Amino acid sequence: TSFITSNYRLKYIIITCILVGAVNLTDVSFYEILGVTKQASALDIRQAYKKLTLTRDTSMIYTGPTRHIHANTTTSHKQNNYLDEGFYFINFYSPFCPPCQNVADHWKKLAEMYKGVVKIGAVNCKYYNSFCYNSMRISSYPTLIFYP
Repeated sequence: TSFITSNYRLKYIIITCILVGAVNLTDVSFYEILGVTKQASALDIRQAYKKLTLTRDTSMIYTGPTRHIHANTTTSHKQNNYLDEGFYFINFYSPFCPPCQNVADHWKKLAEMYKGVVKIGAVNCKYYNSFCYNSMRISSYPTLIFYP
């Protein structure tokens, strides 16, 4: 029954986050961060996201259940490998946060379950604190953000 409960909990989290579109506990929407209007098309949002990430270090994002990418991402070719098409669901966390530690295993299972459908990633805000606080305005953990 423990597996069923945790599986149900994981599915509930996924459905809730997808229905909401973006779970973000800050006052800034991802539209503002990307510099697009709420009426922007998915293509416009994707292009704005790519443009923004070309100025950021995206080596903190992982695309698999246990694989962290630590590559030099200075060229646009490597950047495009991270941001081709599709949806991104990013967990901004702190390694010292108990709720974040509870989410970690579920987050890895989520990445396995939705591999090829949604790109699941995580950002360690202790290590990338400038990006989390200044660029993304993350103020609490865990913060889960869904990017279309």
